[in-house]
Amino acid sequence: MHLWDATTGDVASFTTTFTFDISSNVDSNKNGSSSEDGSSSCCDGLAFFLAPQNYSIPVGGGASGRLGLIYANLTYDSASENPFVAVEFDTYNNEWDAWNDSSHLYLVYDYMENDSLDSHLFGQEPGHQPLTWEIRFRIANDLGSGLLYLHGGCTECVLHRDIKPANVLLDSRFRAKLSDFGLARVVGHDDRSQSLIYGSEGYLAPEVLETGKSTKSSNDFSFGVVALQIVSGKSAYVINNSAQRRHIVEWAWGLYGEGHVEAVVDPKLNGVFVEEQVCRLLEVGLHCAHPDPSRRPRMKDAMDALNFRDPLALAPLPLQYPTNRSSQAGLLPSLSRILEESPTVSSLQQPVLSSSGVVPLPHDQPVASIARARAAVSRLHRTV
Repeated sequence: MHLWDATTGDVASFTTTFTFDISSNVDSNKNGSSSEDGSSSCCDGLAFFLAPQNYSIPVGGGASGRLGLIYANLTYDSASENPFVAVEFDTYNNEWDAWNDSSHLYLVYDYMENDSLDSHLFGQEPGHQPLTWEIRFRIANDLGSGLLYLHGGCTECVLHRDIKPANVLLDSRFRAKLSDFGLARVVGHDDRSQSLIYGSEGYLAPEVLETGKSTKSSNDFSFGVVALQIVSGKSAYVINNSAQRRHIVEWAWGLYGEGHVEAVVDPKLNGVFVEEQVCRLLEVGLHCAHPDPSRRPRMKDAMDALNFRDPLALAPLPLQYPTNRSSQAGLLPSLSRILEESPTVSSLQQPVLSSSGVVPLPHDQPVASIARARAAVSRLHRTV
């Protein structure tokens, strides 16, 4: 969770892990009755707090189940001397849950049973079987649909800025959801870019490293890299037969141009795949990861091509990796050289004014299957 102090401008970030078991048959009256204030006395969740040392956590109304969170009849000044963050995990809705209270931030998660995409493509987790081609192609569609929604389906455009397999979560049916919006920015649809370099090495578009600005097109580049990884099962950098470290875009483009598409395909598939779909996803990935941002397709056109709705949505690809495409920064050199010469990219160089979460894709409903997380913030504000 990333936090920003509106008064001092300080940035804080913390991660915590814990396990718990909620017993549904705990009742202080042992007969299912309610407490004196009319609220249930059964346990229905838990809360944890982050606060300065020696700070007294505010107490909720008796057995009301408020668990110390801010609620309607309490007022906290944003300039309070005692800032705190309280997170409550509920197992069901309560009548006192202040869903329309502007002082609360709600994070809704689906339980993602099958971990992240990278754990299946690159990891050796016990019990993980190689993803079938059917599942891979569906994941690519889910991810592209989610990105299309973020760019054009929302009231404002969302620049994710850290699209990579580790941030693609898989549910029990291996349906994909894009997660971790800690680096995301909300901009108007007419806003062309956001300054400051954020992201992960190997997934940043070359123009981001040259200009320091993220755009929808640079998000598309990251999608293209992930698409190539879904086809090949390789990391963002590939060691070729000459022991050279090459970016996956250059590596895949070279094999594609030579007509060796089968050499790009993940050997863990054991030759079981739909050739037409493999070729199409490979082409879409290369188009989206074109080194010249002006040559990348809109995500809608990319998805139309991927799903064979419009065979003319994408122009023919050059057979060689384009190193002489002009851009605002001049001629584009090798992508691998740009990335190798760039300084290490920090994921937290400036205040990150957003919170992690999972964006449900259009095929699913934003309903948590396990728990609802609710955060109440006083002087520490969450913004996007």
